[in-house]
Amino acid sequence: MNQYLSKGKRVMFQYIVMLIILTLIGCSSYHTKTAASNETTLLNMTIFKIGKADSILLMSGGKTILVDTGEDKHGKKIVSYLEKHNIEKIDYLILTHFDKDHVGGADTIINSVDVQHIITPKYKRSSIQYLEYKHAITANHITPKALTQIYSFTAGTAEFTVYPPQKSKYKEENDYSLVVSVQHGNNSFLLTADAEEERMNEIMKHSVVKHTFLKVPHHGKFEDNTLEFYEKVNPLFAVITSARKSKKAVNALEELGTKVFVTRNGTVYVTSDGTSISMQQ
Repeated sequence: MNQYLSKGKRVMFQYIVMLIILTLIGCSSYHTKTAASNETTLLNMTIFKIGKADSILLMSGGKTILVDTGEDKHGKKIVSYLEKHNIEKIDYLILTHFDKDHVGGADTIINSVDVQHIITPKYKRSSIQYLEYKHAITANHITPKALTQIYSFTAGTAEFTVYPPQKSKYKEENDYSLVVSVQHGNNSFLLTADAEEERMNEIMKHSVVKHTFLKVPHHGKFEDNTLEFYEKVNPLFAVITSARKSKKAVNALEELGTKVFVTRNGTVYVTSDGTSISMQQ
């Protein structure tokens, strides 16, 4: 009888142990799935030192986005950087507008790298750089998406929103600039190309103007509403793409407590993990 009870207790003990193990396995699987679903892919951004010109490379979740291409002479430099880092494809090439310091290197890049999609504002120019870009997209059978409506896409866990100009004609060509907002976890990035006074007024009417990071409009040039714009964005970090010191813009941003970088001092490297931002120059 005692022997039977001992066996019964052993069976019961083994059953309880097995039940505990299965419960723990179930809990482990649940937490693993939750962690994976909430995992944030890194967002890396490179803002090239190319004088008074713009070219910004963003990478997240295996996708590559290039915003502007600098001047003609910068095309080869950007292609060399892509080759050095084994980047063979650009998923989205965003040309914010068609000034020579934003579209100049586009033809070299389009002819050298597999460009999947091109996003532009909807207007035309007759400059040499614009015509070279047009020849390149024709030769490579690419049809750009000329925006008249807000356009969104994702790269990893980064959400991109591209805001087109709200009018069909502007006095200043820079006001045709596309504005790119990137939401990455708790961090947000605002890339404002060469937006001048009228375009900045349009941006300030967006529902969310405040961003963690600002690519300063028009290489740090001051307009009548520049201070108001800086105050509404209120960034923790800002980058000015300029060959000059841009003292007025730097001082105004630092008054807000913003850490400011100017590309005259070197290429700027940004990494976001969705919570914190790392800046290096």
